[in-house]
Amino acid sequence: MKRLLSAKKRLPKLAACMVLFMLALQVASADTSQIITNAVKTGTVESAISYIKSSLPGVQSVDEQKAVMLFLGKLQQQAALYKEAYESYSVVIALDKTVPNVGVRLDAAVCILAAGETATAESVLDSVLAIESDDASGARARLLAVWCGILKASSAEELETPIGHLEKFLDDPVMACEKPAVLFSLWWLTGDAAYAQKLETDFAATPEAACANGRAEVLPLPYFYFIPRMNSGFDAKTAAERYANKNAVAAAKKAENQRAMWQQVGLFRDENNAENCIKKLIAAGFKPEVLKQTKPSGNNYTAVVVKETDGSVAQALRNAGFECYPVFED
Repeated sequence: MKRLLSAKKRLPKLAACMVLFMLALQVASADTSQIITNAVKTGTVESAISYIKSSLPGVQSVDEQKAVMLFLGKLQQQAALYKEAYESYSVVIALDKTVPNVGVRLDAAVCILAAGETATAESVLDSVLAIESDDASGARARLLAVWCGILKASSAEELETPIGHLEKFLDDPVMACEKPAVLFSLWWLTGDAAYAQKLETDFAATPEAACANGRAEVLPLPYFYFIPRMNSGFDAKTAAERYANKNAVAAAKKAENQRAMWQQVGLFRDENNAENCIKKLIAAGFKPEVLKQTKPSGNNYTAVVVKETDGSVAQALRNAGFECYPVFED
């Protein structure tokens, strides 16, 4: 979720220096490379990358080579130069002959995955899982491996297998540290609001919850930009209105075991928007109804709903491209 630095744009000097300084802290050892120190002083990500590349031929020590290449890789990753970052991380991996650096391998896999080379990413992830499989690094590798499968999918049908893996992750104790990312991935792929609700109730402070529930937008990074989705009808504005009242989320969780009476397709303050939603539902063969709601703030809303019958209405709506979530009888 972190904002990537543009490779085409220079950062304001203070922000660029802060980024460079923080990256330097991540890779610095007791004997900080003079190249890294000088690169930080250049003031921008772009100039630091250029300086390091010109200085590499003079690096003799293996430890310094690893530190400099790791720093270069992180700069390139921040600048969205994913293929170049992968190549820099690969040098570090090759130099780590005695104690494999799992973190660097994960960074390398993320970068090459963002560059669209799933086969290479899978190979790197296999090497991680051969070293660590039942800790946080292994959990991250397993999640990234599923993301590889998602990126290779060319249709909604081909998403079924990776979605099945993600659903199993929810009950896997090893994957607990990645649960927000798993829930977000399931919500993003399926459009099922139950995953957004789970993020809101259990992980409200995470960026995944903010994006799924309309409080923040997802940047068009490669993973989110290229993968297919089973339901592309998500409306961030509607989601924001839906989750503005946290009491509604708590009520939904409390009513989990109750039978849904309606599937809500939209919640609108503007009557014209509600009418447009109704027309689209009718055109798709549904019989929408209207429920009036008044929030504690005093604002009036129009909920557009479809009567739930045998439990199949939600899936029928999603198949038709409508985002929906259950409404229970009081």
